Amino acid sequence: MSNHNHTRNGNRRSHTKSRTGCLTCKRRHIRCDESYPQCQNCTKHKVKCAFHDVPSQEETLLQTSPTGSKVQSSSTTKSRRPWSAKARAEVRQWRRTGSMPIPDARIRITLQPTIYSEDDLCFVYQAASNQHRLTAMGLSKLTIISSYLPSFFRIITTSRLAMNGVLALSAYQVASVTHCQHARRKEYQYQMLAIQDLRECLANFSPEHADGALVASMALLWLCEDMSSRSQISEGITAILETCHRLGHSSSFYLMLAKAWRPASDRCATPNSEYDTSVVLQDLIAEMHKFKNYLKEQEPEDDSWKKLRPLISLAQDLDKLGPLTPPDKQFERVRLLRDYKLWLPLNDLLSGKNLSSTLMINGYLYALALYAQRHTSQAYMIDSMVDLEELLLDTLRHVNPSDSSDSKSLRVEKVVLDDVPTLTEVWFAAFTDPGIRRIWPDTPAVRNWWTEANRYDLLHKPFQHYIKVIDPQTQDARGRPRIAAFAKWDTEMPEGRGCRYPPWTDDQPSQICDEFIAKEENERLRVMGDQKHYCEWLCNNQPKALIETDLRSDLDTLVTHPDYQRRGAGSMLMKWGCDLADEDGVAAYVDASKSGAALYERFGFVDESLPGSGDVASMARR
Repeated sequence: MSNHNHTRNGNRRSHTKSRTGCLTCKRRHIRCDESYPQCQNCTKHKVKCAFHDVPSQEETLLQTSPTGSKVQSSSTTKSRRPWSAKARAEVRQWRRTGSMPIPDARIRITLQPTIYSEDDLCFVYQAASNQHRLTAMGLSKLTIISSYLPSFFRIITTSRLAMNGVLALSAYQVASVTHCQHARRKEYQYQMLAIQDLRECLANFSPEHADGALVASMALLWLCEDMSSRSQISEGITAILETCHRLGHSSSFYLMLAKAWRPASDRCATPNSEYDTSVVLQDLIAEMHKFKNYLKEQEPEDDSWKKLRPLISLAQDLDKLGPLTPPDKQFERVRLLRDYKLWLPLNDLLSGKNLSSTLMINGYLYALALYAQRHTSQAYMIDSMVDLEELLLDTLRHVNPSDSSDSKSLRVEKVVLDDVPTLTEVWFAAFTDPGIRRIWPDTPAVRNWWTEANRYDLLHKPFQHYIKVIDPQTQDARGRPRIAAFAKWDTEMPEGRGCRYPPWTDDQPSQICDEFIAKEENERLRVMGDQKHYCEWLCNNQPKALIETDLRSDLDTLVTHPDYQRRGAGSMLMKWGCDLADEDGVAAYVDASKSGAALYERFGFVDESLPGSGDVASMARR
């Protein structure tokens, strides 16, 4: 008997016990291979895989990892740090010089690198590098997290609380791509530090700590996995915002979040019939099936179509939810949708593969989230810190960008004196809104007023740059390339600029004109203060489109002829001024119509207008 046991035991394979495996395997006393987010044992037995307090995701997410790569085995990932040699070298340079090695003025992180660990700096560097890549691609506003990161980066320079929140987000993102055990452990540690610091902050709350507390709360909200914790964090954010309002706190980040935040108590599902909601979701599922089959047939070597499988599976599960579905079951499905919405668009865009297909898949994902936000009882799980409908529309606009076809022939040039009468014609063609026409009625006297005002500024104000977009393939009545759009960028601060306009004509309501201009100037002063900036008056042919841009480069005017709408002319003029502001290292400001704000957001502008400001958005790019 003993010989038999000896033989049997001698034939057993040697193995190492799992120390960081999932809880499910530990409970079953099975060795875990520690593959994240779903180990092989749990996948085989079709059970959920839970890695301690590290966020777990279901098998459908495993089928489509954010980078399309296979899950690596624990033997290569459980102890090794995920940093490349290039990242480590640049972090060492950052620590040595004190200057972050990312050449993008829109991503400014001023830290004392010597007080942070190498891991801390690597995670910040990774988040900033991702943001830089998306910004360079013009896609930084197409994911929820990258929409907020520029504001987070400004705040972490003075708040360790906010820093821990950003580090937790970055560590989670790194783990979701690399499946690195070290990154998952660091994410958990950063979360615990953020929770501890947040409790201390709230116990002795003061307005100067509000921005840091809000950043940490948002990060924890995006990372938490259970209903009770999420409710507590959501209530905490609401309480911080209410306290800031009561104490008169007016930081730009607080104002931005106060406008976007809608607590769970303010949201409810749309009271459509069960039949109506089912039809909507069934239509969406059918469209995703069609697009999946199209990608599979048209691009067989590309696996983008596989990314639609988990979305279709999730949509089908959501369609089965009903009033009698247990709350925990509803929560689990909507939580999974939230995880998809936060991380898949970010990671898929960063992969750089098949951009058009990725944007379209992201559009389906946002449409599914928008449906869930409106039609499920667990709608509060769908983060409300962005306008999902606008995010969806902006994503779809990038699928077929306005400047991708015939707009390639458009060119940017300097305005010359002979162009001035044409600028007036373009202005009145673009602005037909009754509110604008009340201030600048279309009369011979006012047309002459505009012409002479622009002529004077062009001749006597060298700090104002007039630029135009021309269409060389189309000629105007004088046989010259047609002017599609124009802009005036003002590089002088208001106090050094002098009078903005000449005296009003008798055809204009002078008191209303004065009040309108004074309101715009006061709003600019409130947002920008004495910060050096350029400014633009953006005159797009959008409803109520008169816009003032205070860029510390001042875009005084931007006008697009109706014949050239959605052809990229406005973006070309914006890019010209933003490049100038970046070259000079200054900020930017614009008073935009809410309907036209998406254009400026794509160039890094943030809406800092006060709640209840109406149709006008006061937007800064710092």
